[in-house]
Amino acid sequence: MTIRNDLTFLPHLTNPTVGETFFVVQDSSVGQYITTDQARNLLNTVGPTGPTGPTGPTGPTGPQGVIGPQGVIGPQGPTGTNTPDNIKGGAAGSIPIQRTTSTTSFIPIGPANYILSSNGTTATWVSTSTIFSGTANTADKVYVGALTDADPIQYLVMAVGVNDYIAEKADGDLTYTANINLLSSPRISITSSTVAISTVTGALTVAGGVGIGGDTWVRGITKSAGFASSQQTISSTTNTTNLNFGLYDHFYITLTSNTTFTLSNAGNKIGSVGHIVIKQNATGGWLFTKPAEMKTPLGGATISQVTVANSMSVISYYVVDASTLLINYLGNFA
Repeated sequence: MTIRNDLTFLPHLTNPTVGETFFVVQDSSVGQYITTDQARNLLNTVGPTGPTGPTGPTGPTGPQGVIGPQGVIGPQGPTGTNTPDNIKGGAAGSIPIQRTTSTTSFIPIGPANYILSSNGTTATWVSTSTIFSGTANTADKVYVGALTDADPIQYLVMAVGVNDYIAEKADGDLTYTANINLLSSPRISITSSTVAISTVTGALTVAGGVGIGGDTWVRGITKSAGFASSQQTISSTTNTTNLNFGLYDHFYITLTSNTTFTLSNAGNKIGSVGHIVIKQNATGGWLFTKPAEMKTPLGGATISQVTVANSMSVISYYVVDASTLLINYLGNFA
């Protein structure tokens, strides 16, 4: 910007230089134009600040700075007490069960006196009474009662009382006579070094009667305060009279007619001895015919039978095998 001081009146504004700016200010007080110094002072005066222009656009984001190094990990604090007090999803009294991998569900609380039983896949509530089921067959029960026909059959069950473990339960569906073979399978094996010297010592002691529905084998000496074997009583005879050695050792026969003896199951009593008592009835005079299995002494001597009314005779026998009995006859006991 140029200030020219050679201008004294407007007509001098001719042929101005390109880029020049002219200020013409009249001094009203003196009626003339301002001087050169006045113009300079005027140009150096700062005018009022103009309004702020609009904000320019945001510049591009600069590059991300470098991540600093990780700080040192502090020491591990002490382990707290593990006291979980809730498993989400379970109702009061329910029991959690792992159904599949990463899947837990809940079994509702069971009825009183029930226990959890596994079926190989999951668990279900089962009554304690079914441990020895009331509908099981005889092979599944351990019986502890029924000594006579009038006694109820009882078997072991889980007890529910305080300080009780097992108890007896009556089985009203079975009868004593229908369960002769109470322990049929599997077998009971007892191994002990204890020597049985009385009825209260030994590997196995039984207080009460014992019924055995089959053969009994004893390796060692058998001691007994008394012994009684089974006797069959036949109160009348017909043409044939069968002697069943599978059930009896001794026979008491009252002859009411002439009869022929037959034998069955003699092979069950190999090595056994016994007696056959023969009694004539009040009439008397009756004869018996022995079977071929009975062998008499002296090369098969004929038996001289006593047939007096009400008389008694006895045949003693020893079972050699299923088809051979050695016998001896004694008659007319009085």
